[in-house]
Amino acid sequence: MRLPLGLTAAAILFVLTMVGGAILDQLNENMHVRYRDASVALERLEHASERISGLLREAVLDRNVLLTVGYDNLNRTLDTTLNNLEGLAESFGLSREVNLLGLRRLELQDIERRCLKLMDEDRWGEARDLLFGEDFALSRKLYEIDTENLVSVLDDRLRREATRFATARQASLGVRGLALILLLTSGVLFSRRLTRELAEQKRLQRELTAARDELEDRVRERTRELEHANRQLASLSYMDGLTQVANRRRFDVAYPQEWDRAVRHGYPLALLMVDVDQFKAFNDHYGHQAGDQCLQAVARVLRDSARRSGDIVARYGGEEFAVVLPGLDTRAAVAVAEAMRWAVESMRREHCVSDCADVVTISIGVATRQPKPHQEPAELLAEADKALYRAKSAGRNRVMVWSGEDVSFYI
Repeated sequence: MRLPLGLTAAAILFVLTMVGGAILDQLNENMHVRYRDASVALERLEHASERISGLLREAVLDRNVLLTVGYDNLNRTLDTTLNNLEGLAESFGLSREVNLLGLRRLELQDIERRCLKLMDEDRWGEARDLLFGEDFALSRKLYEIDTENLVSVLDDRLRREATRFATARQASLGVRGLALILLLTSGVLFSRRLTRELAEQKRLQRELTAARDELEDRVRERTRELEHANRQLASLSYMDGLTQVANRRRFDVAYPQEWDRAVRHGYPLALLMVDVDQFKAFNDHYGHQAGDQCLQAVARVLRDSARRSGDIVARYGGEEFAVVLPGLDTRAAVAVAEAMRWAVESMRREHCVSDCADVVTISIGVATRQPKPHQEPAELLAEADKALYRAKSAGRNRVMVWSGEDVSFYI
């Protein structure tokens, strides 16, 4: 049985619209894949750049050039990601923006390498001035602005392309509807076939909707995972990798905050400076691995002795720790310090080259005061440091308390 001309034409038109819709869908999917890849590349650029900045700042603050060992790998990651992004940018017509971002990265890289050279030459002051100077801050800010601008332009291109595809898709669906009408009006003999095709189309639409919903669920889950990972990275940036207590960077942020809080609420603030006695001799005699284990054990004791909410135990540098005890007066702070000293000595970790005991011990300088608005946190820090110096000068393995200019006592 020959098909009616109208039915044949309608069928051909219907098939063409189906094929055109599939092509449009594929093009649209390809566009979203390229956009997703570009977005991931931008996120990697930002993440790697932040890690480089954090790595250099931590190295300068700790005066430890060993902390920069990951710089080259991160820099290579940045270069590879930029190269990939350049390929993606051509499809969106964003080559100029990506090239500008690459130039900004070269400016930052030049400052970073100069900073690394200064650190290698032990010119820490100059390295700090360079890393925290206006030139680096300006270059960093311009790099962030260019990155945000690229994201904005990319989003704008995506919206326009999505609108264009949606318009074409709507036109395709309109023509398809016309073909269906022609098929329906061509005869009852073909109604069942048309009904089956419509039912199939609805099924496909439901599957597409379900697939889209599943994809959206995956995107939301991925977003939650990325947010969780970012929170973990933020936490790690404030933690000393060896001892698992707060690092110097965290202390420099948290200590002034506790000072300001004490000023506002009018309660005392205690600061303990702790030093592992004869640690260099211990390290030289027993080896660096044993030295690391010693620092970890001391850090655990300090952390277990200062467990109140608000207490802060931080590795201040090398074998020196700082403990912030909000709300404690001198007597209470001395009790905590003496408990720490006794607990470390009670570990009975052998230290045969110490001149004050045959086991690992610590010296602690204690300073307390009622912070006032006109005072500075550095004053209390200096007093605790002086008390620590006197504890070490007096024979080590003791707690020394700063109680006024040139006046101190020990336990």
